[in-house]
Amino acid sequence: MTWIIIVGLFLLAFVPLLYAIPSPKQRRQAKIRKRAMSDGIRVEVMYIPKMSADASEMVNAGGKLLKPKIECAAYQFILTKPLDLPHLLLLKTYEGDKSSVYQIFNGWGVRNEGELRFFNKHPKLVELIVTSTSRLPQDVLAFEFAPNKISLLWRESDDSESVYQGVLGILREAKGYFEDSENRGNRD
Repeated sequence: MTWIIIVGLFLLAFVPLLYAIPSPKQRRQAKIRKRAMSDGIRVEVMYIPKMSADASEMVNAGGKLLKPKIECAAYQFILTKPLDLPHLLLLKTYEGDKSSVYQIFNGWGVRNEGELRFFNKHPKLVELIVTSTSRLPQDVLAFEFAPNKISLLWRESDDSESVYQGVLGILREAKGYFEDSENRGNRD
């Protein structure tokens, strides 16, 4: 009986420590995030609206309306010179999506008319994003453009070097688009 109590106390003391040990996936993510930081990219965990939410995720048992969100990693280029643009969030949409989304191009849209007008006025930016999406992993969920940053939000399910290089390249292309636009004095 004494040994059972000793083993029980031992497990009670040391099992919580197992949760502190990172999993292989967490180690890979930490490695790629560290690499991103060395490349000048800030990585931040963000929550975006879940575009594929079903009815059970939108209302709780008490009838209260919920706003389902997805946790993802935002790989961000922080800009030294602020851009003259509103905060824009271009979200990946899904077939059968019940939320109100204004379609920008196939499979991607925005949630308000102001963002829609901005993208309609900047077809070269939309063209850049369209060509970029074909090279992106499937778990990329959004592009974010703000006066001080350009972000790509994804779930990091494929954290291989080639996928990371693709994400980095697309962020650099988007940054280059805005830098070139600023140098020309206009966009598109």
